[in-house]
Amino acid sequence: MTSTKIPNKVTAESIERRIVSTDYYRWPGTAMTLALLTLDNGFTSLGQSACVDPANFNEELGKKFARQDAFEQRWKLGGYLLAERRWKSDERNANEELAALVLVNGLPVLRGRISNLTVEGVAL
Repeated sequence: MTSTKIPNKVTAESIERRIVSTDYYRWPGTAMTLALLTLDNGFTSLGQSACVDPANFNEELGKKFARQDAFEQRWKLGGYLLAERRWKSDERNANEELAALVLVNGLPVLRGRISNLTVEGVAL
């Protein structure tokens, strides 16, 4: 059985790789900027930024902080997805290992760990 090594952590690069577009919107008359990140699977994440005094508004900083807010949300979901993927892989491996058990004289024997085993002339 060949297995693909599943990462043990979420990285900024792994999150960034999944983002296919970023759209920004500034609410007219306010200092609020929204950033919508769209992932390769179509899932979206919304971030926001605002400043107290609209006179201090800086469009580039508004976009930067709104995107950062949306990006930060990806960490939790990325962590959840990775944990789920690792859990399913472990469960699948355990199920495959259990499926390889055979009974020999009423006792379980793991076929995958014992090679060339024969019982009463029958190869297992």
